[in-house]
Amino acid sequence: MFNASIDIELGDGCLTLFWSDHWLGQNSPCLIAPELCNLIRRGVRNSRTVAAALSDKRWIQDITGTLTVQALFEYLIL
Repeated sequence: MFNASIDIELGDGCLTLFWSDHWLGQNSPCLIAPELCNLIRRGVRNSRTVAAALSDKRWIQDITGTLTVQALFEYLIL
């Protein structure tokens, strides 16, 4: 209910977490791509900002482990 009642203003992206905050409309990358999100280390998931992730596409480097077919599909969606 809370998430539905607020809007996130991204600004420069330095305070918004890339993987977990709802900065893609009403969604976060982890909601859009849960299988892919399982391949992101928890520490990275809870610290990577949008500004840092989009700089040189660093969010791609956050993905570790073996991509399943589902995770690869979700990657393409993102």
